[in-house]
Amino acid sequence: DNAVETARCQRDFLVQKESELKEKYIMELRALFCEMDQDNSGTITLKEIQEYLRDPRVTSYFGALGLDASHTERLFDLIDDDGSGDVSVDEFLDGCLRLKGSARGVDLALQGYQLKWIIHRFEKYMLYTEEQFGKLQETFARVSHMIIKNSEKLHTSRISALQSLSAERREPMQGGGRSGYSAV
Repeated sequence: DNAVETARCQRDFLVQKESELKEKYIMELRALFCEMDQDNSGTITLKEIQEYLRDPRVTSYFGALGLDASHTERLFDLIDDDGSGDVSVDEFLDGCLRLKGSARGVDLALQGYQLKWIIHRFEKYMLYTEEQFGKLQETFARVSHMIIKNSEKLHTSRISALQSLSAERREPMQGGGRSGYSAV
């Protein structure tokens, strides 16, 4: 029982420490956000982050927090969940917590971002394709109708022309009593 109790206490202690570390991390990120928000708008832009990260000490600080700041635009895109171009403090905290740690987390988040972008573009492409296909079907139907109509007119014209030609060929034979042979 004593070993079980000790293990439970250690687990509780680790959970408490992890919670304290996370809380400290969030406080540090909040302070970092306030420093980057140079215009005090309550949001940060890519430009503000880029300017802030020009200082190598800040980049090192990001690294110490477990964030890879070497690709500022990629980092910003991953943090800017709604794609608005402005990152609120909540987006910043959530994004940093999500990306904290190894490159695997960043890479997975980037893949998720890229997948959302691809899906969005694909949906737009599908809508466009369906619209164009509908227009193509309408055009095909109109052209088919015109071809059929013109075919019928052409057929009627040929029949009339053949009937006229046939009538003209019959008239000379019936008309003057000539048989087409000369008398000897």
